[in-house]
Amino acid sequence: MAVTASRELIAALFCGTCQVDGHLPVTIDFFPWDGSAPASRTTITHAVYTNALSPDGRILLGAVEEPFPQVVVWAVHTGEAFTGSAATARALRDSPGIAVANARFNIEADSLNAAVLAPDAEDATFDLFVRYVAREMTQKSGQKCTAVRRIFVPHDRLDTVQDALAARLGSVVTGNPADPDVTMGPLATNAQLDDTLAGIDALGKVANRIVGSGTRVDGRGSPAGRGFFVGPTLFRADHPLAATIVHEREVFGPVATLMPYDRTVTNASDLVRLGGGMLVTSVHGDDADWTRDFILNGGANAGRLYVGSADSAASAPGSGAVFPQTQHGGPGRAGGGAELGGLVGLRLYMQRVTVQGAPGVIASVSKTD
Repeated sequence: MAVTASRELIAALFCGTCQVDGHLPVTIDFFPWDGSAPASRTTITHAVYTNALSPDGRILLGAVEEPFPQVVVWAVHTGEAFTGSAATARALRDSPGIAVANARFNIEADSLNAAVLAPDAEDATFDLFVRYVAREMTQKSGQKCTAVRRIFVPHDRLDTVQDALAARLGSVVTGNPADPDVTMGPLATNAQLDDTLAGIDALGKVANRIVGSGTRVDGRGSPAGRGFFVGPTLFRADHPLAATIVHEREVFGPVATLMPYDRTVTNASDLVRLGGGMLVTSVHGDDADWTRDFILNGGANAGRLYVGSADSAASAPGSGAVFPQTQHGGPGRAGGGAELGGLVGLRLYMQRVTVQGAPGVIASVSKTD
């Protein structure tokens, strides 16, 4: 079973398991395979659990507001994949369907992804880093699992990077996506707006706000006072070891914190590690030896490492481009799971069984025609 984002849908259905999408509020639809209008619609307030494929060939696309034990009653047979907050993941993991049955449980949870600027980065690589961080902060209004939350740069370049990022983020136009001038839309819900603003307040207690108002803003092309808008928000924490909450709280919006390191691989890796495990870490630089040492020292902190350089400046997709054949999952806080990865994405749902017996019997029972 998958209680996940839509990217796991293909793997779950391919293996014949069910899919519950737990990201939107309370309406579920039964869709026929032929893509026609929903055959039925139901409003729910608690939990949904069913086979993904009903006898007449329909898929259940649903939503759950709370993780209830009923949702995971078949996990002993199929395993479960979950995408969402670490708190919800813990609740599901501790539910009887998982804990008692000791079922396989794949988690993609909170991730304080880091972006590191290597000491040697200049010109095209530096510009790429600034463009990359600004994009990964604001794409989807920062509401995506691969968004950059922590930015580490050499201490002697902190002001330069701050100025460049502030200028880039200052050009972002927040508002109604239907307006052609708008480059960043609203958050998904009022509850997420409240949570983001609370997170901004919390970060503001340990870091200086460089960009952003720290409050809800009116969006271009939207009526005053309406919409879940918050502008790009950049903090600066000059003492990252003292700014504990920066490494513990993911603010799920267009929010990130800029911090210095002492130019060494060891210090950069140690600071990145404070995030407790991430989906992705990026490093931008052209010194192959420094990048190699960083990967060897800090690679185990993330499920995926993205390397930006002058050679990729013209076509770099960024760490937010998760290709189907790549690992998507991370250790520790990020959940310890693995999504996508081609055939890897199917393994969670596959039950492996060994059949032993006389050669003639095995040959007979293993026929596929």
